[in-house]
Amino acid sequence: LFDDTILNNIRYGKQDATLEEVQEICKQIGLDEFILKMPKKYDAKVGEGGLLLSNGQKQLIAFARVLLKNPDIVIACAGDTATQESLATVDLIRKYLPKLKEINMNLTFERERDICSAYLDSSLHLGIAQSQLLIQDGITECFEKLGCDGIVYRENFNAFWVFTRMKIKFINRPQWRDLVKVKTFPINNAGVRTCVNTEITDLQGKQLILANQEACVLNLETRRPMRLTNLPFPKENFPEAVFNTPFEKFDISEATKVYEQRIHSQHIDMSKHTNNVEYAKFALNVFSDDFLQTHEIKEIELHYTGESRERELLEIFHKQVNDSTHYCQIRCEERTVFEMSILF
Repeated sequence: LFDDTILNNIRYGKQDATLEEVQEICKQIGLDEFILKMPKKYDAKVGEGGLLLSNGQKQLIAFARVLLKNPDIVIACAGDTATQESLATVDLIRKYLPKLKEINMNLTFERERDICSAYLDSSLHLGIAQSQLLIQDGITECFEKLGCDGIVYRENFNAFWVFTRMKIKFINRPQWRDLVKVKTFPINNAGVRTCVNTEITDLQGKQLILANQEACVLNLETRRPMRLTNLPFPKENFPEAVFNTPFEKFDISEATKVYEQRIHSQHIDMSKHTNNVEYAKFALNVFSDDFLQTHEIKEIELHYTGESRERELLEIFHKQVNDSTHYCQIRCEERTVFEMSILF
């Protein structure tokens, strides 16, 4: 933007435009309301580079200039961070520029990872619970790229992400020092919930692990769900799912109590409740290491049904359905907070 009036900055692309034309464009994108509150309205100076305006206001003025000119080609730069203002501008671009309707925001995050010692179990393979951590690392980084991670929501919306259900299919667990590619992307926006796919492959593209994770956003104070449609979260252009097997219901009646576990400070996360990876570890503890070494897990499904906090006592239950299917359940003060099915 130039050190000139709002009107002249918008007219830059079409200098013969009338005031009425400029006003009509500004009304369409909601810029008119801000301008009319300024003492000099459309004749207000913006300062060098738009110094006197917020980032969102500068973006809207630049976008109004584009709409007024209606060029054949528009080049837009996606920044490293996505604020609510900038995501709102992206929505406006898609709404008002038919020429840009086919442009897709890249919702996929992909990076190589080294299977280091922190991810291993005693067999020197990627551990079952540790695989959940690897998958969630990818989701966190994907959401950070999209400007909708837990830190953004906590600081701007007093909210946080929770994972409600997760299914992981193990095709061939990688080993220590293996290099893998982890690809993560949301596959929908269902209003209150979203599902996120993860595909872990070797460097040649051969699938090793597939996962589908369901998540929602809760208000920090009320612990009630918030609508994703009211938050800076993608609403369209989702990639095709690579793993979308429906989640199941578990029958864990007549399960046997195996042990108790007290929640301590190192079990909780930044939302002050038990970290969901810890639940998986507690559940897997019903099996001995010898059993897990001789029985390869093919698939797990995890349901997070409640919260537990520091100093609370958990009860861990186990039920074997047949030689290949096992259920685990975790209760806190008679409440079920976690359920898990394991297919060997």
